[in-house]
Amino acid sequence: MDESTTQEMSAQTSEKHVRSTVDDEQFAIEWTKIIANGGTVQEVADSLGLSKEYTQQRSVQLRKGLKEYGVELPKAQGRERRKKSLDTVAAALQSLMSSIDTLDNEAESHS
Repeated sequence: MDESTTQEMSAQTSEKHVRSTVDDEQFAIEWTKIIANGGTVQEVADSLGLSKEYTQQRSVQLRKGLKEYGVELPKAQGRERRKKSLDTVAAALQSLMSSIDTLDNEAESHS
């Protein structure tokens, strides 16, 4: 390896280990601004240069600390779970049961 390749690899390695330093005030302001406008934890993380997991954990810790001061850090909206629609299942079962009843009635009339 030549010297420039070694320097590039060293720079890439050190970039991976650099963590943004964000104080609590900066974090709380950015979190509130983004989350209050319907943003996501990932958007906050990207904005602050932090990982999503770290951002989520830090919000929980900061929320607990701020509670002692009567201040509530907004919570991020969870993904909405899709409610399973049983309409089609119910309709299919009703149709099946109707067909069975029809067949039973036909069988009884031929007996």
